[in-house]
Order: sequence, then C-alpha cells, then structure tokens
Amino acid sequence: MKEFIEKSIGMEVDIKDVDYNGKLPMIYSSLYDFKIASMHNIEWLIAIPKEKINLAQLRKNHRQIEKQKDGFVIINSSLSR
Repeated sequence: MKEFIEKSIGMEVDIKDVDYNGKLPMIYSSLYDFKIASMHNIEWLIAIPKEKINLAQLRKNHRQIEKQKDGFVIINSSLSR
C-alpha cells in the first residue's frame, strides 16, 4: 500500500499500524483495520475493511468515522480481505 500511495502522489509517505480499540465504537474496530499515514506533518487515518462492504455502508461508515476522528479518513476498499 505504501508503494502505491507514494507512486500515486509522487511523495514519500510514512504508514504505521494503529490500534483504535476503545477510541472508536466497537462496530468500526470489528469492521476495519486502521493505519495512520503521515506526510509533511499532516496525518490521516486509513481504514481497510476486514471483509466486503457495500458502497452505501462504506459511505455511511466513512462519515461516522470522520466525525469520531475529527480529521481526514480514507477507506481503502480495494484492500478488503
């Protein structure tokens, strides 16, 4: 994923695993794996679905996670398991 992002934007990105258990409602922790990406002192959350989720549910979850996180959130459905 790191290589894909770096090739797409042409800049180096740092990606770290993060544990959001207890920081977000349990439903999101059970549906997604989370990573923190940072570039030039800007951080954003990457949510990777653990299983296939329909588009309407992805959009709803994205809005809710952004409200909880109060920042940028990217849901990468192409990496779902």
